[in-house]
Amino acid sequence: MRMNQMALDLETWARHYAEENVFEHNGEIIDSEKAFCSAGLHAQAKPNYHEWLASRS
Repeated sequence: MRMNQMALDLETWARHYAEENVFEHNGEIIDSEKAFCSAGLHAQAKPNYHEWLASRS
């Protein structure tokens, strides 16, 4: 049962942040994926799954 809840949480997180263009680089939040593409950087969505899950408990 716990695995099902974890899967649902991951799915919820992915759905919630899939359309967000919020990324972090060197500790700075950048709200445009295009800024990363133009700079040749790799974007990382924030918050990550574990941070999000911890914030829900």
